[in-house]
Amino acid sequence: MKPEVLQDVASLGRGLWIVEGPDGPALVVKAGKEFILAAREKRELKFYLAPYESDEAQGLTLLTACFDDPISPLTIKTPLMGSDPFTEGLKSLPDRFSVCFFDEHNRELLSST
Repeated sequence: MKPEVLQDVASLGRGLWIVEGPDGPALVVKAGKEFILAAREKRELKFYLAPYESDEAQGLTLLTACFDDPISPLTIKTPLMGSDPFTEGLKSLPDRFSVCFFDEHNRELLSST
């Protein structure tokens, strides 16, 4: 990843983010080590869209799951809001893209695929 992007990623909170990588947009996953190690071992992430309601608002939530346990996977829940930067970034991801994992506590790149 570009050095200036790494500084920006360090300031991001836990969750999913879209950043500009050296070969186009990349999905950044900032999570605990348990999630990162499970994803690296299983070599897969699964994405699901689920409806949500909050007060009078309705929308979709992106569930990112790593099935370290077939009954109770590790998940990251990301609300998708109309035209926020993350939702727009998801729309611009190509069919094949890089996924970079960062430890939410140490703020360092742990894995990239």
